[in-house]
Formats: sequence, structure tokens, C-alpha cells
Amino acid sequence: MSPELLATLWHWLGSDDPVERAHAAWRLAQPDVLPPGPPLIPLPESLPLLRLVKQCPYRSRDTACGCSGSKCALRTASPIVSHRDCFNCVAHYGNA
Repeated sequence: MSPELLATLWHWLGSDDPVERAHAAWRLAQPDVLPPGPPLIPLPESLPLLRLVKQCPYRSRDTACGCSGSKCALRTASPIVSHRDCFNCVAHYGNA
């Protein structure tokens, strides 16, 4: 975190605005370094998976919010899936 950002956040902690105070408290509680995410899938491996994902009959791209997420008809608890979720599924099960 840059010294300028740190100074701004400490200033916001004393602000009269509850949104600034809440944001500053939340941001200051975050670690400086995020844990590493999953490794990237190499391009030669991801292109065939992407083709399978696009052919999947259970995948729907008509999200009401307009984001790039997809919906999976096979998932009931949380139907919104990421590309990695789809890649893992078609790598394991194929595109049905």
C-alpha cells in the first residue's frame, strides 16, 4: 500500500462520512499481499477446453446483471460459474 493511500485511509478513519470510515476500516484490515491464486492454464491446454465450454448444453450466458459470468444448469446452490469452473467441469466430464 502506498504511503499516500495509507495517509488517506487514516484520514478517512476520522471522517464524518460513515462510508469513508467503513471503507477505510475495511481496507486497513486487509493484508498487504494477497495469497496467490490458482496457476494459469497454459494457452495450448485452455483453447480446447474453451471449445468444449462453448459446446456445453448446460451453460447459459444470459445473465440478468450483464456481467460476463455464465449460469450452469447442473449447479443448484450457486448457478453462476467462472471460466475456471467451466474448464474444470469439461476437463473432467466432457461437454456431455
